[in-house]
Amino acid sequence: MALCGLVQLVYNFSFHPVRSACCSVPTQQWGNMSSRCKKRKGSPQTAAEQNSQEKQLQAHQNSKEEGFRMMKKKKLLVDVDCGVDDAQAIMLGLADPNVEILGITCVHGNTTVENVCKNVLRVLQACKKLEIPVFKGAAKSILGITVGDGSFHGQDGLGDAPDAGAPSLDLIQEENAVSAIVRIVNENPGEVSLVATAPLTNLALAVRMDPTLPAKLKGLYIMGGNTESRGNTTVCSEFNFAADPEAAYVVLNDYQCETYLACWEFTCYSQLPWDFCDAWLGQDSDKARFMAKIFRHSMEEAKKDSGCLGFTGFVSCDSYAMAAALDDSFVTESDCHPVSVELTGTHTRGMMIVDTLGLLKKTHKACIMKKILGITCVHGNTAVENVCKNALRVLWACNKLEIPVFKGADRPILGKRLNAGSFHGKDGLGDVPDPDAPGLDQLQKESAVSAIVRIVNENPGEVLLVATAPLTNLALAVRMDPSLPAKLKGLYIMGGNTESRGNTSVCGEFNFTADPEAAYIVLNDYQCPTYLACWEFTCYNKLPWEFCDAWLAQDSHKARFMAKIFSHSIEASKTERFEKEFIAGSGLISCDSYAMAAAVDDSFVTESDQFPVSVELVGTHTRGMMIVDTLGLLGKTHKVFIIKKVDMEKFRKMMMAALK
Repeated sequence: MALCGLVQLVYNFSFHPVRSACCSVPTQQWGNMSSRCKKRKGSPQTAAEQNSQEKQLQAHQNSKEEGFRMMKKKKLLVDVDCGVDDAQAIMLGLADPNVEILGITCVHGNTTVENVCKNVLRVLQACKKLEIPVFKGAAKSILGITVGDGSFHGQDGLGDAPDAGAPSLDLIQEENAVSAIVRIVNENPGEVSLVATAPLTNLALAVRMDPTLPAKLKGLYIMGGNTESRGNTTVCSEFNFAADPEAAYVVLNDYQCETYLACWEFTCYSQLPWDFCDAWLGQDSDKARFMAKIFRHSMEEAKKDSGCLGFTGFVSCDSYAMAAALDDSFVTESDCHPVSVELTGTHTRGMMIVDTLGLLKKTHKACIMKKILGITCVHGNTAVENVCKNALRVLWACNKLEIPVFKGADRPILGKRLNAGSFHGKDGLGDVPDPDAPGLDQLQKESAVSAIVRIVNENPGEVLLVATAPLTNLALAVRMDPSLPAKLKGLYIMGGNTESRGNTSVCGEFNFTADPEAAYIVLNDYQCPTYLACWEFTCYNKLPWEFCDAWLAQDSHKARFMAKIFSHSIEASKTERFEKEFIAGSGLISCDSYAMAAAVDDSFVTESDQFPVSVELVGTHTRGMMIVDTLGLLGKTHKVFIIKKVDMEKFRKMMMAALK
């Protein structure tokens, strides 16, 4: 509806009401039409003439609107080694009415390049899109070394399903795929998004033919590479990169355009259940029947293989890269780092290198797709019902309501609630009315504690748990499943204190004091890598108020939302009472953001101490205080990382980017 409204607005600004048949007036002169162009006296306009003119005008308008829509279509160029997952990605792109696929280029990979060409034509035939040009590209890797991918997609790449009516290879364009990539991008500078779901040989050859090519791309979307050294072809490498490491190296180093990576582990963690797959293939359409036929072999292989990091589900690897190219909002979270490829390792050749420390000295960063698995809510700054509402309000402001939110514990383990005061307002978000806030009906039915246990067990060794609240949910979760901590990749906590300085009691920090028993359980039972952003640390790393002003003054919906909900806390922060509590001078303390920043970027923390820690449970003035065992008297082997120093310049940039 918005597009139609915009088209009509442009049209009305460009043209005036129906012109008389006797006039042919340039648009810029139309304002003088009434005085210069009148029907001859005695020649009244007939109904037929008027009807004819209206039809002509409507046809003209329809033509203009169609031209406008065509002008706004996203232009894609797709490079494939057409196995079944490439077929799924192509079909996904073809189904979007706002997308124009300018061409499909073929390369060696899942099968021979001749089979790839046949497969693309079969997919286009199934979608009634054979007018899209198909180009044959590289038959082997740059060094001529081939890597077999087994028979997961069948020998022919499409499940070895016979197709007597398959189109002939006569339909393949005479122009080579590499030349076509160069030509199409140069004919559409700044307009083409290139989706690569195959070994990157064609792309590497194209940039050697035309080094200016990457600067003319709108974006590059790649399915390939890996972030955790987990291989699906060799011990440490993913198939598309392993099939031509030199090409992957060239592309990741020479394509300085916006680059998005759907890596192997990400696709595994984003599986769809098999019952969805059954419903997807069970649709009553020729395309669904075609896909069911070619996909049967791969489904059987997938259900007997644990190659997708031990999980069982539907993984359409290449479709994630296509979905990201089709819809900017598809990717809800990503890390941006310089990347490259290992070329010489015995076991690591073809492995993607993610430079989190900046040692490669590269300025260009690729966006590596991630996802937030969920947000769990607990009592604390306000009642848990308000916490749930607030989480939904924040997600709404960020246009991320697809992230699931779970309601958790409404009180501490012993049931003695701690009054958080009104620093953040009684509702936790500055008591600012929000009539458009999402309803609680958008909460998940599953409890937060069960969700923590389930999500961690579904993603063993991969989940970073960020806790910026009383630790009740985490304590209950480890009692439900004692094996839970061993399956976490890391735990990041904002809470506790290191100098016995309190902000709630004389010696206790709020999150730990709000449920000391929960904090005790978590610090003693979670034997995973644990990072603590403690109260005093956050005070020593304030940001100046002038930064806060610039941060909130950004011209974005998120900044305006933050400015609105944060005004109450800013006023409170500048009072004498809180300036005394916030040791080390005045300024902006975004306590919880330090724990999140540490989880998002390993290089954020520049210095930390490692000690065993626990929590005081019975002291008159010290209940809830964190105990730092510098002398080793607790007899504990597990040590946590207590954050001391961080990269504040990086923190400023992360904070600014969060509200853009």
